[in-house]
Amino acid sequence: MKKVVIFSGGTGSTNLQKGLYNLYGDCLDLKIIINAYDNGLSTGAVRKVFDGNILGPSDLRKNQILQAKLYNYEDTKHLIKFLEKRFFADSAEKAKDKLIQLMWETENLEIPIQNTFLNAIKFFFDKSNSTLIDYQDFSVANVIYAGLAGQQGNSLEAAGFRMAEILGIPKDRVLLASDDSLFLHAETEDGTIVLDEGDIVSWDNPENKITGINLVDKQHKQTRPFLSPTCADAIMRADIIIFSSGTQWSSLIPTYIHQGFKQALDASEAKRYFIVNNTEDKDMIGLDVNDIIDVLSEYLPVSELWFVQNTEAHKSMSKTIDPKRYSSIRKDLSMHMSTLHDPEKLVDTIFQDYYNNVLDPEYIILDFDDTIYGRKEYRSDISFENLGLLYEINHHLAAHIVSGNGASHFERVLSGRYKASLDFFCDGGNTYCSYDPTNKKHPVKELSQVSSEYTWDKYDFKTLTKAMKALKIPAYKVENRKSVLYSLKPFHDHERKQLFENLQNSMGDDYECQIAGRTSIDVRKRGYDKTIVFQKLGKPYRSYVVAIGDEMDEGNDACFRTVPWVQCISVDSHLETFIYLKTLWRSLINEEEDTTDNRSR
Repeated sequence: MKKVVIFSGGTGSTNLQKGLYNLYGDCLDLKIIINAYDNGLSTGAVRKVFDGNILGPSDLRKNQILQAKLYNYEDTKHLIKFLEKRFFADSAEKAKDKLIQLMWETENLEIPIQNTFLNAIKFFFDKSNSTLIDYQDFSVANVIYAGLAGQQGNSLEAAGFRMAEILGIPKDRVLLASDDSLFLHAETEDGTIVLDEGDIVSWDNPENKITGINLVDKQHKQTRPFLSPTCADAIMRADIIIFSSGTQWSSLIPTYIHQGFKQALDASEAKRYFIVNNTEDKDMIGLDVNDIIDVLSEYLPVSELWFVQNTEAHKSMSKTIDPKRYSSIRKDLSMHMSTLHDPEKLVDTIFQDYYNNVLDPEYIILDFDDTIYGRKEYRSDISFENLGLLYEINHHLAAHIVSGNGASHFERVLSGRYKASLDFFCDGGNTYCSYDPTNKKHPVKELSQVSSEYTWDKYDFKTLTKAMKALKIPAYKVENRKSVLYSLKPFHDHERKQLFENLQNSMGDDYECQIAGRTSIDVRKRGYDKTIVFQKLGKPYRSYVVAIGDEMDEGNDACFRTVPWVQCISVDSHLETFIYLKTLWRSLINEEEDTTDNRSR
């Protein structure tokens, strides 16, 4: 799966997250990295209840609840309604009773969850400090998260893992940069120290701008916590890193000052995007986009970022970024009659830039199993989404399936399930076939052979039989693919590699063996591979061909890497193929509406 990391505050990435869900569903490996140094309103109050020993839950709860709304809403809508409530009470005792009453009134709340929440609420109000705070416009969820954290040794991270389980989202979907309970301070131009995170958010003083931040412990000692290993690993493994819009000094830069953050970024090969705000935030009031980049240059490798700008943003944010120094993408990214980013426009912009070098092919070639179609019916919904996207893409450019499997495999997979016509190459590329869903008896028809050059004769088959006997490979394990490719299967991984080496040695130099798929060894005449389809499809006249496969690094798709005019995309599953096909399809549609190149470097 494509791995995407978002650096976020509490709500700055809301529309980005919505856009990712709207376009790609759950086909991305998404990680949202936040810090939890929020100290305002009821978040600051619950931290005081625990003597400053827990982090502020607000940004964690906001992101986890948003993810549950997007990915698991039907199962969690009553739970979310409860967690998003706010309440008023005159005392801790009344606040406790109010919370428990609200919980009992919540529909369809399972007994184990009720018990978890009840214990967290009791733990919270058993703290003596709970009687010292005001319960005015207080977040229900903050009490739950704080109580769970307290039960887990004051670990908000552990509380987040438990809440992720309850909300039905991956426990590592929203990650804390650190689980150390620290407090955010800021310093201004005249040396003023701003002691509260809430005051930093609302600073709003262009005559005395904030110039830096620090994290301090309860004893006011400055400290720089280490970035959690889980966050560092997510950054280093990412394909795309997105620095979200939001309040920089109060929400985002605190993550960037963690020890190990820079090293993790340096070790990452991900393409990086920075989403420029649509409006000025109060913690950086009076700064335009170029000023903000200057500030960020102390914390981020700004020369390596692509700055994504909304041309309809506030004039200070839509100001042209110096193209000699930085890379930027400028587009109208606004929602209609709103200052917010349009979710789908924003995500389209990022992913179409990410795939920029492979979005204008003359035609595309795709492997089938584990590239278009998931084996063993895994996520068959996405398999048929992929086939549907190919149908739509074929209205704009040709898309060809080239599979090592035989025609019978396509008939078995597609019959009665796929309702559109489909042409494909099978048997490693030599057999050209069509699928007709209206033909109920024989929906797959073989139309032609691409070449007879690599067809086996009796001598060739005798050579294979001799080698199989010598290696004690049973006869039932061989499948004849139109006498151009013989597939031996199934084998377990532990035996396949050794058999492959021994079989190659036994067959001799005129033949080539290859590990293919999950359980197979393919045997063919040397020189025969999937690139044979170019004898029928031809070379591109104007641009290039894109080839997509799950065996692009080694296996029966790797042959495409030897062709100079083929751009190869290696995928780890049909879910990753879906991301590319959806991006390509939307780019083809957008191309009809807008042909302007808005990228500058």
